[in-house]
Amino acid sequence: MHTSDRTIQELYGFVAADKKRNERIIDDVLLATEEGRSSTVLTERKDHLQHLHQRLKGFVRQIVVLRGGRSAKERREIQEQLASIPAEEERSYWQPEGT
Repeated sequence: MHTSDRTIQELYGFVAADKKRNERIIDDVLLATEEGRSSTVLTERKDHLQHLHQRLKGFVRQIVVLRGGRSAKERREIQEQLASIPAEEERSYWQPEGT
């Protein structure tokens, strides 16, 4: 199949599955965390979000996943989680684009 024959969603899937790209994203988040900075990661795909989250959850103390389709209770729990993080503690926000 020629590249021009692929749908945009197929291309997004290839980008999200690119191992070198994902390693670079992970390295950037870890470097920011080591420097005491917070990260925000935006991705078009929920599966990409879950993959990156799984890879980083043992290394980044506070990962907050923001995405659409949550109940009012879940949104309140996330707000409480955010409010409970001390200002001086690193955190990482993860959100699929468009939500």
